[in-house]
Amino acid sequence: MSKYKRLELQFKNRESLEAALKEVGVPFEQAAGNTLSLYGYHGDERPERAAFVIRRANIGGSSNDMGFALRPDGSFEAIISEFDSGEGQRGLAILNRIKQAYGVNEVTRQARMRGYGVQRVPAPGGSIRLQLVKRS
Repeated sequence: MSKYKRLELQFKNRESLEAALKEVGVPFEQAAGNTLSLYGYHGDERPERAAFVIRRANIGGSSNDMGFALRPDGSFEAIISEFDSGEGQRGLAILNRIKQAYGVNEVTRQARMRGYGVQRVPAPGGSIRLQLVKRS
């Protein structure tokens, strides 16, 4: 049985996190608070609870559920098993795509609040460069 670990990430905005999860395209469940149970690869219910959950069937055959739990300060932390967060595991790849999409969504949200538009410019290696453009 793989132990879950909580990752200190900078998911501070619920809407940007939800948009990132949708953008990545992996089915997920959501709740207003940390009411969704996480399950291990044997289908055993774990004590961890989250507001967003990607079920193990959407990650890989021997995976555990992955969650995003709401903290008291309103931010979110990722909950992922040691197995799924290992190098080369699909869970880690999904989490990295969510982090990238969240960053783009959050920069775009913050820029719009300040009167800027954002252009996404593909960069070498699959990364994205963001260019801020002042709106007139």
